[in-house]
Amino acid sequence: MNPFKLLISYTLTDTAIQVHTLGGFLLTEVALADIGRVHHGFQVIGLNEYWLNRVDLWHSAVTLQRKHGLIRNLVITPDHPEQFLATVRSLLRRRQG
Repeated sequence: MNPFKLLISYTLTDTAIQVHTLGGFLLTEVALADIGRVHHGFQVIGLNEYWLNRVDLWHSAVTLQRKHGLIRNLVITPDHPEQFLATVRSLLRRRQG
């Protein structure tokens, strides 16, 4: 069992991606309208905001690149990165069009 999974969770809504901690406290939220790009993996260079629930970062990291803000990259580690990416991309397409 992954002990980190109990500490951090991710929620997709129709308008945002939310990061919650144990007990359901909201740590951060990224509006879908503020996402410029989403991709599998991450870059070590530059400022990134990390909310991880897994230790295998190289295989499970998903980066959400914001359009605005000082720290534009949010790196998360969902359980099923490819499925998460497909869902986020679908939500973004639906918002655009």
